[in-house]
Amino acid sequence: MNSRKHVRIRRLALPVLTLLACLILGSAAADLTIKAGRVNPFVPNILTVKSDEPGLLTIRVEGRMNAVTALPVEAGTTEVTWRALSWNDEPLLKGNVRLTAELTLADGSVRTAECTANVRLARAAVLYCLPEHDRYAIGGAPLRVEVGVSEKGRVRVELVSAKEGAAPVWVSVSEIAAGNTEHMLIWDWRRPKAELVPGEYRLRAWTLACPEQLIEVPLTLTENRETSGELFLTGSLIPGDPDDDAAVWAALCAPVVVGDGGEGSGLHLYTEPDPNAPRAGSVNCATVCLTVLDLSDEKWAKVGAWVQRGGEYVEGYVLKKKLKTVEVNCRYGVLVDKNTQTLRVYEDGHCIGSAVVSTGYQIGGKYLTNSETRAGAYLVGTRWTRFSDGGFTYQYPIRIDGLNLIHQVGWRTKQGVPAGFAEQHPLLGQKVSHGCIRVDCLPGEDGGINAYWLWTHLGHNTKILIIDDPEVRHARMDEMGMEY
Repeated sequence: MNSRKHVRIRRLALPVLTLLACLILGSAAADLTIKAGRVNPFVPNILTVKSDEPGLLTIRVEGRMNAVTALPVEAGTTEVTWRALSWNDEPLLKGNVRLTAELTLADGSVRTAECTANVRLARAAVLYCLPEHDRYAIGGAPLRVEVGVSEKGRVRVELVSAKEGAAPVWVSVSEIAAGNTEHMLIWDWRRPKAELVPGEYRLRAWTLACPEQLIEVPLTLTENRETSGELFLTGSLIPGDPDDDAAVWAALCAPVVVGDGGEGSGLHLYTEPDPNAPRAGSVNCATVCLTVLDLSDEKWAKVGAWVQRGGEYVEGYVLKKKLKTVEVNCRYGVLVDKNTQTLRVYEDGHCIGSAVVSTGYQIGGKYLTNSETRAGAYLVGTRWTRFSDGGFTYQYPIRIDGLNLIHQVGWRTKQGVPAGFAEQHPLLGQKVSHGCIRVDCLPGEDGGINAYWLWTHLGHNTKILIIDDPEVRHARMDEMGMEY
């Protein structure tokens, strides 16, 4: 009898002990918890983190490769201030997202916890303030400044001398909407609020709703002088050694000649100085820089460029009246090397960072004429927020060559919320695009450059140099049966 009772107790005890073990293990796994409610980008939101040990917290956002790292957490309950911003202050998009908290302890071990956060509309904040040029002549061409915001709001922009305590010389307060429409502020130098003298200045921009998100950009004012605007022999647009920073910077800052027309309009190059002659090729106006080779003819200029079909370099003739010179915005400059599938950013003559990219892969069909990312020199043109193509959403596009853009690697959506870069991100470093330059969503280890950084820092007329890869390109053209 006692033996049977003992066996029965053991049989009853096993499930109890198993349940107790599960509770103990569950308790150990629950030593870290994170709680988030509704969050708004640019607002100091509170995340509640509970942990039995201190450590450094990393927050990851599902599908977006976003993270906020190295936030100190104490043992017990910690309220972490989080502005719902990612790398380079990129605001999270609206919608429900899954947050994963990773707590690194003193011994190097990592604990994780998850929660859902409801990302609401961002507070109206300035995302960028970009003048068309890095220097202006007082009283010359109007000061043009492109301003972008996260949401519609009233924006204050000031031009202030860099001298300590100086009063603004120009102030603009206007309501600016977010979205795909550029907003350009223009000042013609009339009625300055303080004396205008040559020197170093700063553009400062913020929204009245979010003054703590202040954007400042340096600007140089010079004596009132008008450039001649005459055409000139440019010499080579591409530096002989792309690893020579001095040579690259000189090429990035040299003035250029472009087609005098809209960004999407075409400019034909003829084999002879005759509009009835066969065409040598075509390029886009406004942003495609031309190598000017000869100006001896009264009406025609001989120029060179990498043209649309196949990305081949050709030379031909263009009417001088269809060309214009442009002073380059030298705040930054960019070099893209198709051989290494990398992008480098330059400032003041030095490379300040890099990113991995994917350039165009020549294919047939409707993309036959523009799927190769063409080499040469280009100017930054129009930017907008995003566009969709082939089931992917591409954010932060900047036009450099007609329909060819620089933009973030594409992501798919799930119920309107980004579901991840899993398809295109692994292809970075390869030629896979339809002609655009896809840029990493993550910041590069060298300088923190990513697509959002480019979108918020490269103003109009910033020069982009693209290094050709003729062997790879010609091999692909041979496969396609294309002539070169």
